[in-house]
Amino acid sequence: MTKRNSSRPRLPILLSGVATTTLLLSGCTGNGSEENDAAAVADDSAVQAGACGSIPEMTPNDPSALLGEMSEEVQAAYQGYPYEVKKSQWEDWKPDHDGPYTAAMVTDPPTNPFQVALYESMRNTLAENDVELIAEYAPASHADVPQQLQQFEEAISQDPDIIFFLPLAPDSTLDALASAADAGIPVVIIQVPVDSEHAVSVSLNPVLQAAETGASVFESMGGEGSILRVLGVPGNSTDTFATMGYDAALEQCPDITVAGEVTGTFEPGTAQAETLNFLSSNPTPVTGVVQSGTMGVGVLQAFLDSGRDPVPIADIGATQGFVSWAIQNPEYPYTGSVSPASRMGDVYANVGIRMLNGDGPKVNQMITAAQILDSENIVELGDVSWEITDQSLFDGEPEAFFPEEHLDELFTN
Repeated sequence: MTKRNSSRPRLPILLSGVATTTLLLSGCTGNGSEENDAAAVADDSAVQAGACGSIPEMTPNDPSALLGEMSEEVQAAYQGYPYEVKKSQWEDWKPDHDGPYTAAMVTDPPTNPFQVALYESMRNTLAENDVELIAEYAPASHADVPQQLQQFEEAISQDPDIIFFLPLAPDSTLDALASAADAGIPVVIIQVPVDSEHAVSVSLNPVLQAAETGASVFESMGGEGSILRVLGVPGNSTDTFATMGYDAALEQCPDITVAGEVTGTFEPGTAQAETLNFLSSNPTPVTGVVQSGTMGVGVLQAFLDSGRDPVPIADIGATQGFVSWAIQNPEYPYTGSVSPASRMGDVYANVGIRMLNGDGPKVNQMITAAQILDSENIVELGDVSWEITDQSLFDGEPEAFFPEEHLDELFTN
């Protein structure tokens, strides 16, 4: 089986400050019939750059050209990433003592199977590498930012060699991260990146992920119609990043409008109820849906409950239930992305372990591209026997999340 992150081609890399106007042309560059002939033999399934349904042009935020010596695949993962890539202040750091080492974890509440699997994977990988987890904290609710910040300060007071942190509100953590750096404790930010030079954020690129899945939905809509936005928690960084990516793809589709939006709190059941209510009470036709993550199967069930044929839905954070239904309905234009919890936990822990071993992170933002799913690769990777009610996140090909050779390029050793 050939490993791939996406079934659609990525844009060429556009380094900051480099003009690449040829990408914006509609196949007419003044070279006459030679280029027209080349276009005629191109893959018919590819969407012309700049057209509705193509991946929008998005440059990496890399003003210091720190990505310049890395492979094209690594650079491609940073397309549209909103935070500036900076040199890591921990590049030359290593602990002031030999191992074994200690760590602390400050996370959000483990309220769903994904989080439980993620944290368990991190614990196991740390233990297997003789890193002792001396403190573990989580606030009582996803809204209790003050409690989480207090817990982070308590983690610093435990004087671990490294801290793993999943922030509830990234912008509110900047002072806390500076405090940890002042104490000589590196922080690995997991899953939700933070715009800080004091930490190392490890994440897939949420903007590119939304742009890719959104573009696929808009292509399946034929470049026209009305979409419903299903938000998780308005103002949440995950929502913000997803909206940025969807909007970038939507800008190329002047004939697609937004019918409305609902809030699903990142819970499939809530998303199902809110989507069904919208479909029942709004006469505006909905011909496509974009959602911020993990709620796709709830949206799908709302359409089925309403008696309507499901429209193209961006299944970010794909679930086994939606994947299985799509396999059973091969005419449906499926698109989604994966969040392999166990693999993600292993990678997050290994970034910290590499730092403890003195490998030296090159940059403060370690970013990878999400594996994009379509109607073809889910047949290879999914299981038709899963029930539509199965809300377990679909792993796809777990190794596609931060392939080892990709991660290697982001460290000095």
